[in-house]
Amino acid sequence: MFFGILLLIMEILGNFLLHCMAWYEKFGMDSKKRTITNQLFSRMILPLIFFNIFFLPLMFTGFFFHASE
Repeated sequence: MFFGILLLIMEILGNFLLHCMAWYEKFGMDSKKRTITNQLFSRMILPLIFFNIFFLPLMFTGFFFHASE
């Protein structure tokens, strides 16, 4: 139960912060000053958010409600 609450906090707060980082990298600064590292990082954040929303809860439920033998 405790880990479920932690997962929920991480899902909401973590994905929000990752989205804010990607938004700032795309719209919040001068596009000519963006380095290649920042561009790649902002592109890597979007699949990470997708993974956190769809696959991490599946792994969590599989960990706690695994199939009994």
